[in-house]
Amino acid sequence: MALVLRADPKLATEAGEALAYEAKTVLRLESDAVLIAASKARAPASTVPGALGIFYLRATAAGPEVAGAWPRAAIGAPNAAAPGFGVTNAFGQWPVVVARSQEVRSGVVCERTQLIELRPTGPVVSAPFVSGFDAREAEGAAGRSWVGRLRDLGVPISPEDCRIVSESAVVVWEMVKRGMGVGVMMREVGEQTPGVVRLLPELRPIPVPIWLVTHQELQSRPSIRLVQAIMAQELART
Repeated sequence: MALVLRADPKLATEAGEALAYEAKTVLRLESDAVLIAASKARAPASTVPGALGIFYLRATAAGPEVAGAWPRAAIGAPNAAAPGFGVTNAFGQWPVVVARSQEVRSGVVCERTQLIELRPTGPVVSAPFVSGFDAREAEGAAGRSWVGRLRDLGVPISPEDCRIVSESAVVVWEMVKRGMGVGVMMREVGEQTPGVVRLLPELRPIPVPIWLVTHQELQSRPSIRLVQAIMAQELART
C-alpha cells in the first residue's frame, strides 16, 4: 500500500516531483486507528527532504477513511529518506512517536530527534532537538564553537560531553530547568529562576552581544528613541 503526496513546491527540485509514503505500522487510538508512513522518493537522486507521515483513520460503512493527515509530521534527510522511528508509552497517557534523522554540518554528524504525541484530537509535535553528534570528522572550530569558548575559559569539556543540544535557546533552558543537563544563561535570568544554581562561580563571565532593535518605521519616533536611550544606559550598568 502506498500513499502519494505532491511535494511542497518550495522543497521540490523539479516540477511534479512527489513523495510516495509506505505504510509502516498501524496503532489503535481509542475508537480510531493511526497509520504511520515513511516517505520514499519517486525520482532518482531526489533532494526533497524525506518525511514521516501521520494519518488518522476512521472506520465507516464503506471502509476506513482518512480523518486527519499530517504528511510532514517529522522531516528527515534532504534525500527523501524518512526519519527512523519507534513508538513508546513511557511519556504519559498517549503513545509517543520518537523520530530520528541524521544530517552533516561542517563535518559534524548530527542526530535530530522529534517527539510526536498521538492524541485523539491530532498529533502534537515537539520542536526538533539534537540528541547526539559525532564531531570526529570536524576540522577547526566548526560545529564546536561553544565547546571551544568554554575550553578557552578553562572548562575541561569535549564535544562528546554534549549529548543533548538544541538550536533553540528556549528548548535548552527548559531542559536545564527540568534537570536534564547543564546550560549557559545570562546571569540576571539565572538568578531569577527558582531551582537553578550557578556552577563554577569563580569562572569569569562569558561576554555576549545584546541588540536593541525596533521596526524600521518606528525608529525615528522620539518616544522610541527615548526608550532606546534609557535601555542602553541601564544595560551598560550590568
